[in-house]
Amino acid sequence: MKLKIISITIAVTLILLLICATVITMTTSYRGVIKKIEGNFYNAKHMVLIGSTVLCMKGDSIHSTRKSAFSSEDEDYSISLISLKDISLIEFVFEDEDEEIATDIPPEYLGTYRVNVTGHKGYLYLAVKKGRLYGGFRFPNWAKGVYEPLKRVRIYNGKISFIRSVTNRKDLQRVGANTYFTQYFYGNFKNDGKLIVGSFMHRGAKNYWEGFKK
Repeated sequence: MKLKIISITIAVTLILLLICATVITMTTSYRGVIKKIEGNFYNAKHMVLIGSTVLCMKGDSIHSTRKSAFSSEDEDYSISLISLKDISLIEFVFEDEDEEIATDIPPEYLGTYRVNVTGHKGYLYLAVKKGRLYGGFRFPNWAKGVYEPLKRVRIYNGKISFIRSVTNRKDLQRVGANTYFTQYFYGNFKNDGKLIVGSFMHRGAKNYWEGFKK
């Protein structure tokens, strides 16, 4: 009986540790590129090392070069367990929150857009200030309805990309979200900047969004 109780305790502890590791995996914001021993590269997000295994959200695309993996923008991700024996290199990429100097951005791409993000209706603000590009979301009927500054806002070749995230307690309380999250947005400008159509990745799932110029 005593041995059975010990075995059950160990099993429960291992399950709890796995649950904790999964939660950490889903909420951490950094990403990286994994090179496997066969030579291919894979994008990965929310990586956690469990013993000799990496728990992560792994990109479904296979890349033959490191450059191809780093430059890939829109991929589907799924939860994956990868043995360290199958990995030759892991390179972490910490998202830089500094805004890039804005160059050659068509003025018609700037301004206020009415957005629909999987049913959540709000506003996307895009502006250049002192030579730098800034962006922000506001969803009046979601959480506290406050302005959310976006990270890594880029506009290039008729496309836009940015990161929406809540990764610390201060922002969690300010925004009023009920959990931490990181969302990677991509889109294409259409109709001379009057429309943006795109997708975003959230917890490994692809969702769609659109914006209409006010």
